[in-house]
Amino acid sequence: MSAKKFDFFNGFSPQENPNAAMVFSVNCLLMEDRLDDLSWLATDGHYFAGASGEPGWEVERRNSSSSSGEPGYESWPTWASFRAYVEPEAYNLAHPEVYMSGQEFYGVLCDALESYVRGSGERTVDAMQLLEDVRANRRNWALGRVGTG
Repeated sequence: MSAKKFDFFNGFSPQENPNAAMVFSVNCLLMEDRLDDLSWLATDGHYFAGASGEPGWEVERRNSSSSSGEPGYESWPTWASFRAYVEPEAYNLAHPEVYMSGQEFYGVLCDALESYVRGSGERTVDAMQLLEDVRANRRNWALGRVGTG
């Protein structure tokens, strides 16, 4: 496996970026060429609503049909559609947990996919297709939630 050269992580400041947990987690998915996981994660209503990996990170999606009172979402802000968490013992981030609206998440995802394509990741064609799909569905970015992060 060749070394990945994505500029998405350039300038990443784990002690300053309030979205560090999401940036870190999405970068991990791309470094492992897990585009299927990203596609499923980005699809509201898909049965696959999360991804995780080493060193101790996870990303979750709450479907637009899910209420904040459903098991597993009690601590989520009502406006949030996505959550990322990185174990503090595994990687030192100033903000090891972040909640995001759909629009915020898809902004991070687009930036990451653009970087992956520029860096000639192993699945560039798939990344370009996912990027096109995400851009084409901008109207659905809020995933039925009101408000912003």
